Amino acid sequence: EGRKSKCIKASQNILHEHEDRLWRALDEGLEQIRKLINTHVIVDGQVLEKMDKKRMQHLSTCFSHAFFCLLFGDELPEGFLGQQKNTSKKQLFVSSMSAFLDGLCVEGKVEEEALAVLYDDTRDSLVDFPTPAALINVNETKLAIQHIESFLTALKAKCSELSRVRSLFVPPLGETETVMEEERSKAIGCTAMCPCCKSKCSQSEVLHNGRHSCFSHKVQAFGGVHKHGTKKLVFDQCCNSDNFKSTWVKTQVDDKGKKTVVDRLVFPEYAKKYYSDWSFVLEPNTDHVPRRIKRAWMLVGDRIAKHYGMDNNTPSSWKIESKPSENYCGVCLEDFSQAQKDRTGAQRDKHRCRTPCKHYFHVRCIVNVMEERRDSCIPACPVCKKGLDLFNPWL
Repeated sequence: EGRKSKCIKASQNILHEHEDRLWRALDEGLEQIRKLINTHVIVDGQVLEKMDKKRMQHLSTCFSHAFFCLLFGDELPEGFLGQQKNTSKKQLFVSSMSAFLDGLCVEGKVEEEALAVLYDDTRDSLVDFPTPAALINVNETKLAIQHIESFLTALKAKCSELSRVRSLFVPPLGETETVMEEERSKAIGCTAMCPCCKSKCSQSEVLHNGRHSCFSHKVQAFGGVHKHGTKKLVFDQCCNSDNFKSTWVKTQVDDKGKKTVVDRLVFPEYAKKYYSDWSFVLEPNTDHVPRRIKRAWMLVGDRIAKHYGMDNNTPSSWKIESKPSENYCGVCLEDFSQAQKDRTGAQRDKHRCRTPCKHYFHVRCIVNVMEERRDSCIPACPVCKKGLDLFNPWL
């Protein structure tokens, strides 16, 4: 207890000694960043209002990493923020701040050179600021969080002063419930399922005018569609060229369980007659089945075939394409462009990155996966489940 008391007292002395300088550093750094954003960037308030918790956490992490670098520079321990070896704190500041601004901007762009200048100017004014080791370690004894407790209390009070005053207007309970129900309906959308492939209707309103439509039909095997008189499933998409040329058969089952063909029509006419509440438009771009749909079928195909009493006649090429590759993202399964592979594209969150376990992803895709799992467990590779706790996709 005596040693603990001595450590806490020593840490409080450090805090009081550097408190004014710490506040000046925070004010200086934040003011520099504010001026930079106001000069070069236009931020849309609606972007912030619609931002989900996961995205907000990611931007917060980027900003805090950038600010740590700005405050302590190269005094930060190696790997403290998960950066790879031989990455300077200046490089980490520029990449983290760029990612933060990319997530907020709707117009304008801050060049990396401007961020580098901001870093150099601010670090010059903080050359004698206490190091992280000086703020954490006293007499070679690792302290708990008590020594910055008063600083955090002051920081919370400062943030409260800067926060917006809450409106005194309180909407009626009935009006609030109506708005919540409307927003919930928009989020869920129409729940009607395509009669052919079981894809969900793309309309955002539950009660929408006109017919149902879908912008992303799956292959018809998901709905149990098969060739007449056989148990072979059909792997065409609803709106592709082959399906629009094919003949569909309408059957009827009598009292004795015997099936009888009652109609034969090409698909557009068949859909118009029997699925009049759905809109099917020829889209030749759907002739190529996306890899994400192939992967989905590989995961559930056996169960679907068994459910409908059909054979799982999956095309042999799909089994090859469903394996991880350096040519497409392991999360969204989209092919990498050459610019994304070379990490030269304008959209940095679309650049290709490689995990320590040698799997490839878009930066944004793997960041989303890591942020989802960070609160509950150590982030892991979605392909092989190896830990990614020190992996930084932006570097």
